[in-house]
Amino acid sequence: MALNGLWPPLVACAIDEEGDVSDPNSSFLDAYGIDSNGAVLIRPDGYVAWRSRSGASNPHESLRTVFGRLLGRVPVQPR
Repeated sequence: MALNGLWPPLVACAIDEEGDVSDPNSSFLDAYGIDSNGAVLIRPDGYVAWRSRSGASNPHESLRTVFGRLLGRVPVQPR
């Protein structure tokens, strides 16, 4: 999924017993500290760039914001 021509491509995979990537020991969620509706963005070099412990109400906008911050295109808002 590409957000548009200015953003890098994104390959999304469901990871579970019957997903795109099998997790026969059901250890992925615990290993990455996420709930069953959470998400992890893993860089091509294998480092975790971002994770969401649980699902977002607007996942497309969440990813746009994450990519913008990671690529320095959106200023980080102080918490």
